[in-house]
Amino acid sequence: MLGNDGLKRAVERSKVIFSELRKKYPEMGAYLVLSSCKGQCNLTVDSAGILKEFPAMVCDEPAKDGLLTLMKEIERIAAERRRLSFADGQSKAVQKELRVLEEELKQKEQKAQELSRSLRFHHDTQIELRFEPLRYALIDQLRFDPLIDKELTPPPEIGSIRIVLGSLAKLIAE
Repeated sequence: MLGNDGLKRAVERSKVIFSELRKKYPEMGAYLVLSSCKGQCNLTVDSAGILKEFPAMVCDEPAKDGLLTLMKEIERIAAERRRLSFADGQSKAVQKELRVLEEELKQKEQKAQELSRSLRFHHDTQIELRFEPLRYALIDQLRFDPLIDKELTPPPEIGSIRIVLGSLAKLIAE
């Protein structure tokens, strides 16, 4: 398991590798993702964003459950705020309710930020390349580049287009 600091170090390391790959292969139309057999999301260090897009990457702990609950509450409050802000007349009662919702939203968002800092992530999550457009010859060439994780990238005979820079654990160990 990795905390936010470990995630940030792995992401920074992957960005360095990605930059080196772009210099070697300027025609490479690719971007980075966090990935496992349980899902994927675009590369980010936003803990709450990862939880929302790729919850399986986050370790099952009380902080995860608490943040998921808070995120639902924040969405509910934001929806109510939007509904009230479009209310006809904007009466004093509506304005007062909007202020109460704003304060509640602010408190919940602050608590969510605190909880998101305590999330831990599965260390075996991988950082991989995704291609737009697919260039199979380039993908085959990348498989043999020394910057690519040979253990985690499937061999060409499998027919996979996955190119793996490394797991979070491996990237922070380098």
